Amino acid sequence: MGTPLPLHQLHQALHAQLREEDGWEVVAAYHDAQAEHRHARRAAGLFDLSHRGRLEILGPDRVSWLHNLLTNDIKALKPGGGCATALLTPQGKVVSTASLFALPDSLLLDCETSRAPLISTHLKKYRITERVEVHDRTAEFGLLALQGPQAETIVSTWAGAAACPKNNGHHVSYHIDGMTVLIARCSVTGDPGFYCFVPTARLPDLWQRLLAAGRPFGLTPCGMDALESLRIEAGLPRAGRDFDETTLLAEAGLEQTVSQTKGCYVGQEFVVRIRDRGQVTRRLVALGLEDAVAAAPGDRLLAETREVGKITSSAVVPTHARALALGYVSREYITPGTALTVQRASDTCRATVITPTILPVTGPALDPGDPHPHDHPHEH
Repeated sequence: MGTPLPLHQLHQALHAQLREEDGWEVVAAYHDAQAEHRHARRAAGLFDLSHRGRLEILGPDRVSWLHNLLTNDIKALKPGGGCATALLTPQGKVVSTASLFALPDSLLLDCETSRAPLISTHLKKYRITERVEVHDRTAEFGLLALQGPQAETIVSTWAGAAACPKNNGHHVSYHIDGMTVLIARCSVTGDPGFYCFVPTARLPDLWQRLLAAGRPFGLTPCGMDALESLRIEAGLPRAGRDFDETTLLAEAGLEQTVSQTKGCYVGQEFVVRIRDRGQVTRRLVALGLEDAVAAAPGDRLLAETREVGKITSSAVVPTHARALALGYVSREYITPGTALTVQRASDTCRATVITPTILPVTGPALDPGDPHPHDHPHEH
């Protein structure tokens, strides 16, 4: 199927439904993706993201080199800091976004699985005389993501308040029983969240510790299907799904990855030109569909009979009781409330441009019949 995750046996013991994604065998769901979505929105979800790409940049010129290549201000970061950033082509198209973490002796880039080889190849094209090294650390370190309204309470209960950085991208090293965990504030669902990086050999230990600490607060293992519906609900575009090297940064609404004061970087001329003129011909928007059937990437968006855009990703979102989607539309159709039609494979569906809204989930932390780690004795 694909490369198994380091926690493959543990996931099997939890009766996980597995599927292939970008060459990896990932968890689609443990029981029911919609129930997992509700858990993560109401309390917290634990996601195994060990398949994501992790690139470490070493060498004395690493900061100045990356500063000239990435869109955000890398020179301003001190160890323990971090930021969201993007790597562009010279024409201002988005090779990828990434989360960058400034470590004492290196810089760590976290990115979508499919983007890691592209980033590595793109970076190495610009290495001339600089004293830098680019290493793929994906196999050496695992990544667990703790996401949801109770995430900070869980981390502070487990590791102390000092292990909960307040700013996105900021991180600390937490040491326990010979294990060092890099804990970074990072949201991939729109709710508060943390990344936890650890050497692969200690990943089972970290998984068990986080679940044990989070049980009183409703923490539940969640799969990639829930993560997809959560990030679409929050309106968060995904590299390789909602944008790629054919997409201008402004088209995908990624301006938050750009420093307006840092000076030159690859692709800056096009970013500044678009910023000053304020025009792109299309924009990524959030869409609410009239029913609970997801659209497919590439499905056409119509204004009456005229094609005005295409869907890039879609999922049924239980908190909205319907399907939501992200897609590009011509700029005259980006206003929330604009009515469009989705041409799906076998039918059409009315859709409306919306402002992404995370709806609260009420009720007890766990619903009868919903999955919970206590239900799986193999986990202990």
